[in-house]
Amino acid sequence: MKIFSWDDLTAGHVHLPQAAGISIGVFDGVHRGHQMLINHVGAKPELLPGIVTFSSNPSKFFHPHNYLGDIFTLEQKLKVFRSFGLAFILLIDFSEEFSALSGEEFIYYVIKYVDIRYIALGGNFHCGKNASTSAYMIRTILSTKGIDVDIFDPFTLGGVPVSSTEIRKAVYAGNTAAAGEMLGRNYEVVLNPGVYEMDGEWAIAGRPVFQQVLPKTGEYRIALTSQNEELHSTLSCREEDIVWKQPENRRFEKFIFM
Repeated sequence: MKIFSWDDLTAGHVHLPQAAGISIGVFDGVHRGHQMLINHVGAKPELLPGIVTFSSNPSKFFHPHNYLGDIFTLEQKLKVFRSFGLAFILLIDFSEEFSALSGEEFIYYVIKYVDIRYIALGGNFHCGKNASTSAYMIRTILSTKGIDVDIFDPFTLGGVPVSSTEIRKAVYAGNTAAAGEMLGRNYEVVLNPGVYEMDGEWAIAGRPVFQQVLPKTGEYRIALTSQNEELHSTLSCREEDIVWKQPENRRFEKFIFM
């Protein structure tokens, strides 16, 4: 899977061996609705499947004080993309300059430098300055360009649309089982080196060191995992930090809510 930046694109450095099909979005968590879009892109065997996405959620740029946290780290997101057999990712570093582009300008940049023949979008997709360009507007814009744009209704569970926003809310409220159902996998949090300290058999980590959303309070069953080991434990989420029990001489890479 090749990864290109926005600068690569606009400098004309994105070279693909054949025409491509894409989906566009933040894809935080790569939940079941996202997976539906990716599968539609992958169902075009004559096209290289790709994704246009962001290295960081634009919501953090626009609403930093109200943002609950990421569902996925960038590394987690790219790992799941690879598992779907995607050929390339256009990874955009969201910035003030990028946010000034209209949706039409954004789309024209993409199709100018990449031979796009197909785009799969969710019906609630918007892009461009002030999120003023909808999926339906994109389909109209590209209707004369020989590019097919399919627009899909949201994936629903029990009649409720699945979205990254709803998953964040579920995790923060402590309903990690509902979050896992929307994701299609158990919710997991990455433990980067140095994020927690040991006090005897207790691991302690302050909330600010985590980019990912955590439950506000409560106790949760988790599985601590590394490449060669899995250990079941209990996570206590407190106002200022989180605490769990593990052997003092072990280091784990993530914990998974059970």
